[in-house]
Amino acid sequence: MKKARVFCGLACLGLFLILVPALQAQSIRLVLHATDHLIAPDSVTVGFDPLATNHIDPALGEEEQPVPPPTFDVRSTTITAGLGKDTCLLGLKKNLHKGRSISQSDRWKIAFQSDSAGFPVTFTWIAGLATTGGGKWLLQDGSGSHLFPDVDMTSQTSFTYPLKDVNQQFIFIKVSDKTTFRTFVQESIAVAHDNKGKIGKAEKRKAYASFACFTCTNPGANPPGVRLHVEFDQAVRPAPGSVDASPQSYAPFQNASSTDPPGKQKKWDFTNPTAAVTPGASVSICVYGDKGKANGAKKYWWTDAGGTTIQGGKQGPATPTSPALLYPMPNINNVGEELYAQGSFPELDIKGKPVGIRAGEAGAVSKDAKGKDIFREVTHPKWKDVLKTMYDKKFAGSVHTGPPVCMTTFTDGSGKPIVKAQAGMPASKHNNKLLAEAVALKLSIAASVTSKTPVGLGQLTYVGGGHYNGKSVQNLSELADTALSCDTSTTPAHVKRFHFDENNDSLLTLYNVIRSIDSAFSGPFDTLSFLAPQNGKPSGGTSLPGTRSISDVPFLLHTAEIPPVVNFQPFRDPDPIPVNLELRQNYPNPFNPTTMIEFSLPEDAIVTLKIYNVLGQEIATLFDREALDLGIQTAEFNANSLPSGIYFYRVVAETQTDDGTAGRTLTMVKKMMLLK
Repeated sequence: MKKARVFCGLACLGLFLILVPALQAQSIRLVLHATDHLIAPDSVTVGFDPLATNHIDPALGEEEQPVPPPTFDVRSTTITAGLGKDTCLLGLKKNLHKGRSISQSDRWKIAFQSDSAGFPVTFTWIAGLATTGGGKWLLQDGSGSHLFPDVDMTSQTSFTYPLKDVNQQFIFIKVSDKTTFRTFVQESIAVAHDNKGKIGKAEKRKAYASFACFTCTNPGANPPGVRLHVEFDQAVRPAPGSVDASPQSYAPFQNASSTDPPGKQKKWDFTNPTAAVTPGASVSICVYGDKGKANGAKKYWWTDAGGTTIQGGKQGPATPTSPALLYPMPNINNVGEELYAQGSFPELDIKGKPVGIRAGEAGAVSKDAKGKDIFREVTHPKWKDVLKTMYDKKFAGSVHTGPPVCMTTFTDGSGKPIVKAQAGMPASKHNNKLLAEAVALKLSIAASVTSKTPVGLGQLTYVGGGHYNGKSVQNLSELADTALSCDTSTTPAHVKRFHFDENNDSLLTLYNVIRSIDSAFSGPFDTLSFLAPQNGKPSGGTSLPGTRSISDVPFLLHTAEIPPVVNFQPFRDPDPIPVNLELRQNYPNPFNPTTMIEFSLPEDAIVTLKIYNVLGQEIATLFDREALDLGIQTAEFNANSLPSGIYFYRVVAETQTDDGTAGRTLTMVKKMMLLK
């Protein structure tokens, strides 16, 4: 039988990458080598070239025709259906498609066959594809029988096809953009909660557990250690996601046990080693501790097989290695609070007050019959105003479900017109799902701009067809403002063609587009870090990874240059945990008739908050031994029935220890003035 011929000389082996200006077409050529393990391998070249055409081009080396079987052969073949259709390049040894941008997705169908004396075909390629093209290269099964899962060509450089055949077999080479992004839908913002299930609460930056490994050395002047006894400072707890409250690693010992009751297991015995620990040798014991502070192993000792004779006396403390504190998973509320704290929404209204995330046109959109300005916008000066819009416990379903409409009237049954800016807009007042998704999109863009999520979301281009085809995500967000206000009188000429009015379905069309974008990269909340670095400095805030590659979202393209990350205010925890009880001055003060009292707890506590007059008489009780979480707490005091004068407010916080017994009692008092 004729052995395989070489169709490509050694000079063509390798990967050629020529970079041109950012986001323009690149010349990328990948040589895929193949062999059925006889003396002569074969290869085929695929890739992009700005000069490539959809037809055979001799200048690009696309003119070679296939050789007859059964000689071992590998070559590009025709894709006649679906994505990556290619009907003009059958049988080529070089198949270069026309490239448009670094995020171009493309696919090549490769035909191959073994010589009758050969073996299953092995494909090889050069390393480093993760930085080439879009950075996502897959070798896929072309048989239609799901013989193997997609092969990540960026993490390995060879693959053997599982079946041999002297007839033609097929694989696909797919290249696409690996860049990931993250977005939020209105529901994910609405129901975000802390680890105690409290909706609207950010997670505190307080460690809840610890991890450490401890080195225990067998004294050099004693017999080999057969058993090891270790006493930790904290009870051993399960690893995150597990229910097994036992040490994580303790080789060479095979067994670990504790005589302490469950939940208080600090003393542990390690037995049945695979090999005795010789004098001078050490072992490493790794455990999770149940407190949010550094763990320790205050003492340990070695014993004989019976566990009764201590060898070399009691040792300790053991040397800790790899210590770490475990923090709870943050949530969207952490992201929102940090964005506000870091000045991510610098816009001010005409009175110089913060606007925050705004939905609707800024400023007056028209005038009423009396010539008075009408405003159709929803501002969110604080993160809690965003939550006010997104989650309404008074409303069935809690989130916006109403059809996309102009913000012209309240939908609460009153029929009253919206004539001034609203600080938050709950669904019970104006039920409008376009409003909620527009706010969610602005949050997603802001998180991307500040690098809390992957940068560049606003610069992606929508290619889903219709009026909005070719517009950036940022442009669509701005169009949503115009749509919500239905300001046809002042709408710029270049967007008037969208006809945002009450009698047109363009609002529903726009909602569907924005909802699809908000959903495109939404997913389970995960973080790269709770306290991620920012601009290379160890201070940032919550940082989230992307959820999905843009190549998996067919209606968005990565076609515009990503702007640099803007330098925002240095990260400061918007709700730091104080060392002691902090009672803040009420606001406003003087007040009439209501005021807010705010205090911050260093720990979870049983709290009593009461109001007194200047004679020390109790006037009102705002909290009566209520269990409150650590962090900032607020209470409203209404003095409508009281006379003007000086009053005092006193907070008493009783903390508890980990075992549920009483801890310390903290007390603070401040005065306030009621002025009617």
